[in-house]
Amino acid sequence: MQLFFKGLIRGLVPFVILLIISIWNMLHGSAATAKTFLFYSLVIFFLGLASVIYQIKQWSFIKQIIVHYMAMLITVFPVLLLYGSY
Repeated sequence: MQLFFKGLIRGLVPFVILLIISIWNMLHGSAATAKTFLFYSLVIFFLGLASVIYQIKQWSFIKQIIVHYMAMLITVFPVLLLYGSY
């Protein structure tokens, strides 16, 4: 549970910062820039959350790599597809 909260903090801090930048840009009329920052914030949130996978000592390095890759396929890849970065 401690790893989950550590990952949540790692993901939420940059997520909130970029979300504020996105809202700021939206209020100032730059919708394209706001959309970019919104998608960046989602990607950074998932990366921060999944970064704690490498701190699980009981797992082998290969297992950590495979689980991290699967987590990225489930979380970051769809966000990138929605944004149009393919």
